[in-house]
Amino acid sequence: DIGNVSSDAAELIILAVPSAPVVNVSNIEARRATIQWTLTACAVPPVDTCTYMYSVTVVLARTGAIVQNFPSEGSSSVNTTSVRPFRTYNVSVVAQNRAGVGEPGTASFETLQAVSEGPPLNVATSATGLGEITVSWSPPSPDLQNGVITGYNVSYMLVGTAEQFFRDDLTAGDMSAVLDGLSSGSSYSISMAAVNSIGTGVFSTPLIEQETVAEAPTFTSDQVISESRDSSRTTIPISLPPVSEDFSHLWIIVLWLTDEMHDSLVADGESDPLQMFPNNDSFTLYNGRMRGRPYIASEVSQANWPATYVLGDDNNSLNDYGSYRNGPLEQDSPYTVFIWGFSKSVESKMTSRNVRQAGGALPRQYFSFSSSRFLSPVST
Repeated sequence: DIGNVSSDAAELIILAVPSAPVVNVSNIEARRATIQWTLTACAVPPVDTCTYMYSVTVVLARTGAIVQNFPSEGSSSVNTTSVRPFRTYNVSVVAQNRAGVGEPGTASFETLQAVSEGPPLNVATSATGLGEITVSWSPPSPDLQNGVITGYNVSYMLVGTAEQFFRDDLTAGDMSAVLDGLSSGSSYSISMAAVNSIGTGVFSTPLIEQETVAEAPTFTSDQVISESRDSSRTTIPISLPPVSEDFSHLWIIVLWLTDEMHDSLVADGESDPLQMFPNNDSFTLYNGRMRGRPYIASEVSQANWPATYVLGDDNNSLNDYGSYRNGPLEQDSPYTVFIWGFSKSVESKMTSRNVRQAGGALPRQYFSFSSSRFLSPVST
C-alpha cells in the first residue's frame, strides 16, 4: 500500500556526473593557442549530466607540471599565452555538476618554433694565425633554443669602426670557425648567435675582444749574422744583429749542413729548418754520420739579446726559458746558424718546449730568420 497517489504521471530523472568533454586545440602559434571543448549529450533520459552544472576546469600542463589552470564556467573555449615555443603541452578539460566531477577530456599540441632566445655558450677566441682568429663555442641552453638549431652566425668588427662582418655559413655541427682576412695586430669585437628555420637568435654579450697576431719582425739583408775571425778549434764567436722590441724571445738554431743541404734549405730565403727537420727526428747520413739535425743552442729574451754570441763554448747561462746546450762544434765541419724570433703576440704558454713536445714548429707567421754559413776552425 503506497497510500494516496496522484493520478498525474511522475518522471524519474537520475543525476549523473558529466561525461568527458571533447577537446580541440587551434590557432597554435609559438606563444599562444586556443583551447576549445564540447560537452557530450546532456540528457539521455533518464540520465541527466547537465542539470546543476557547476563549472568546467581546463588544466594546461607540460612534462607533468601545471602551466595554467582555467576555471571556465559557462564558456566553451579559452585563449592561453602561457605557452613557449617548440614545446609539447597536454590539455585536460574536466566538467563538474551537482553529482560530482566527470572524467577528463584530453588533447596535446606542440607550439611552433621561434628564434633562439639563448646565444651560444662558452664562446672563446684565440689568435691562431696571421690575420686569423679562431672562435669556438657550445650550443645554447636547450630550454632557450626555441627550435631545431640549423647553424650559427659569427659577427665581428674591427674595434673603433662601425662596419660589421658576418660568418653565416656554419652548420649545426660546427663548434668552431676561423675568421680570416683580418688585419694583423688589430683588435676585433666578436659575438655569436644560433640560427634555426625561423631566423637568427640573440647575439652573445658582452662582445669578446680579440687581437690578431701581428706580423713578425724581420731581419733586413744587411743584418745577416757575420763571422768573427777570432776562433778556436771548437767555438765560433758570431756577431748578432740588433732585434726589435716587437720580439718576445728568440732561438739560436744550429745545423750541420753540407753545401747541398744548405743550398736546398735556404734556396727561397724563407725556409724553415724545423719544418724541414720536424721535431728533431729527421736526419741525413753523411760519411756514415748523422747530419742535418737542428738543435737550439739558446733561447734568449729580447731584453737579454747579446751583441756577440760564442757558438760552441758550452756556456749554457744564456737560456732565459728553455734548458738548451750550446755544445762544442766539430772541427772542419760546415754549420748554418738561424735566428728564429717570436712575436710578442704569441700566447705566453706557447714556449719553445711546448712547441717541440707537440711534435712540430709554430706557424710561419710567428718567425723570421737570417742565416750565416761558415766552417768551424780547421784543426792545427
